Amino acid sequence: FNPRWNDWWSRLSISADYYDISIEDGVGTYGRQVSVDRCYENAASFDPNSPFCGGIQRFSGGASVGALQYVNIRNLNLAEINVEGLDLKASYSLPLNDAFSAPSMDLGSLSASLTYSHLIDFSSTAFPGAAPQTFSGTVGAPDHEAVLNLLYARGPLQVTMGVQYVGEADVGFFDADLESLLPSMTFVNAQVRYDLNERTSIYAGVDNLFDEYMFVAGTNGDIGQATGWTTFPDVYDGLGRRFYGGFRF
Repeated sequence: FNPRWNDWWSRLSISADYYDISIEDGVGTYGRQVSVDRCYENAASFDPNSPFCGGIQRFSGGASVGALQYVNIRNLNLAEINVEGLDLKASYSLPLNDAFSAPSMDLGSLSASLTYSHLIDFSSTAFPGAAPQTFSGTVGAPDHEAVLNLLYARGPLQVTMGVQYVGEADVGFFDADLESLLPSMTFVNAQVRYDLNERTSIYAGVDNLFDEYMFVAGTNGDIGQATGWTTFPDVYDGLGRRFYGGFRF
């Protein structure tokens, strides 16, 4: 949506995307015990060619002939995956000379873009008859996320700021003993860049300006995080506040 009522409104752009995706025969897997249970749960309908029986291997000779030897775990196209959500985006760009009277001075321009994502459903069923698992609202798939980007530009100078909001999320991963709701968290990054000429620029910035850290207990992947981390570094900033600088040419 891009209104054209006047110059002020024409700088505004709004978009909304709704998606509802269902995937059948997606790649899924199941445990060894599930394979054995589902293969032999009904003697009348036993099918040695079923995907549950295909990974079961038995001794073909010797004193243990016919006995269970091992069970292979395989990825098979049995899963059903459902994802539903809504993405909203708005952006606006404003030359500051249009907003403030300064005919003899270039005040630069200010641009802003905001993206908001609402995850309505993210669920998966590993195989027909299995209980569905819901991932929406868990770490890595929060119900609410947002990103705000701000840019001030004046000649060779650019100042940017990025704000990332991650909504609250459950860290239980289907284990009731580990269920814990992590609070929402906001991360802010900022950078200043100056172009010395068409080929050379210098820059300096700070990531995680307010030194936010989502702490979770354990360093051995106790609740699903990467080993050695006390957070989920693929979702939350794991390094704390840090400064940098450099040049490009």
